[in-house]
Amino acid sequence: MSIIVDTTVWSVALRRAGAPSGAPVRELTSLIHEGRIVMVGAIRQELLSGIRGAGQFKKVRDHLRAFEDLALDHIDHENAGACFNEFERKESRARTPTSCSVRRACGATSPSSARTAIFCTTSACSD
Repeated sequence: MSIIVDTTVWSVALRRAGAPSGAPVRELTSLIHEGRIVMVGAIRQELLSGIRGAGQFKKVRDHLRAFEDLALDHIDHENAGACFNEFERKESRARTPTSCSVRRACGATSPSSARTAIFCTTSACSD
């Protein structure tokens, strides 16, 4: 099964200060070596947004290019918008439009029905 890695995990792994460590980084490293990582454009964009230096931007961009993009279409984005609105109404968990896009791209109406798994460190990925 392919894995989409949430921005929270990538952010920890790509930090410049010192060598990143911890369970999420070890798991990410393992998934990369197994060739199981796929990317969605919204996560790629979040990771590249706000990088101040051109050199660092190029380094991160080039690193992320190794991961295939999972194609999304208008239905995925429409469903993600509906997902976000639903969680906003319920006020049950902090969600972002991106987390909803990722969940819908994975077919994640429930964990057992997902066609792609999500790896993250926040409640935004849990049901």
